Amino acid sequence: LAFRYEAQPPLPAMVNGDERWLRQILLNLLSNAVKFTDRGGLTLRAAADRPASASVHLRFEVEDTGIGIPREQQERIFEPFEQVHGPARSQEGTGLGLAISKQLVQCRGGAIQVYSKPGEGSLFRIELPLSLQTGTSAAPPERPVIGYRGPIRKILIVDDKADNRSVLVGLLAPLGFELSEAADGRAALEMAAALRPDAVLLDLVMPVMDGFEAARRMRATPALSDLVILALSASVFEDDRRRSAAAGCQDFLAKPVDAGLLLEMLSEHLSLEWVYGEGPLPVGTTGEEAMGADPAGFDSEPIRFPPADKLRALRALAETGDIRAIERELDRIEESEESYPAFLRRMREMAVEYDMHRIVDFVSGYSATS
Repeated sequence: LAFRYEAQPPLPAMVNGDERWLRQILLNLLSNAVKFTDRGGLTLRAAADRPASASVHLRFEVEDTGIGIPREQQERIFEPFEQVHGPARSQEGTGLGLAISKQLVQCRGGAIQVYSKPGEGSLFRIELPLSLQTGTSAAPPERPVIGYRGPIRKILIVDDKADNRSVLVGLLAPLGFELSEAADGRAALEMAAALRPDAVLLDLVMPVMDGFEAARRMRATPALSDLVILALSASVFEDDRRRSAAAGCQDFLAKPVDAGLLLEMLSEHLSLEWVYGEGPLPVGTTGEEAMGADPAGFDSEPIRFPPADKLRALRALAETGDIRAIERELDRIEESEESYPAFLRRMREMAVEYDMHRIVDFVSGYSATS
């Protein structure tokens, strides 16, 4: 098969993002293109809309000359276990690649589309909003943050989109924060009064009560007057920043959330001292490898697995790509009387990466030997 890469100028020199999940998306699309193409070739294209603005939309296309996808299958292929079916064609894999790619793209405010005609090939297009990286060269790689020193800090995550909350939970839970979630401003007020969190990550646009009003009411509550409130918004307009500050938010973070910037803000406003793993983080490193020397010493202890029924449940959830349900199941295991610290740590690391394939292999491998 012929392979072509087409960069359509002008492209920005650098953008802010996580190369690991972008690589996973593109590799999923490219591997599918190879799998279902017998002759001809495939093309990877990269382009950018508004490449000179602060917020750039990157567009990637993977086009092949393969068997194509019937119209009635084009919506279903993004569901777990769905695959393209052609005559006399052997299938491989679990059919999770496109489902996971769709989750990764949508969680970061992007979109994925397919255009195809049976017998002529397919074109998959993804569009991702990213912020422009200024400067002439990339910053030197930093060591991965794996925790913080001092007492446990409580953070309330407020967003009406479950996927958006899941991204933040996946980032912050492995670092040792105690996390709570709310889906609107009214629920956030009630939870903040009851839980007294150290910080609130507050989406500004929500039903029932928006973030502006929720922030104003929190500031008007004496018990919450010292609460750290960080505004989250997909809007890049300066007016929204001013309105959030006027409502009582100490800082403003644009969506999709930049993990490094969020950690900088938390460090500044909560006076945190981070604990770092061994670094720098090499290109392509997985979440598990990124942890480096674990301060709790889990790397040196054998992994104790939960009962077989728990492992089967986790495998079933991973096979459907349901990251939220996996996190809830891990929380239930953690709250049980038995202790599985090394197992939970590894599972949460893989969940952060949305690496369903490794989760399936991890729990299945133990089940096969037990």
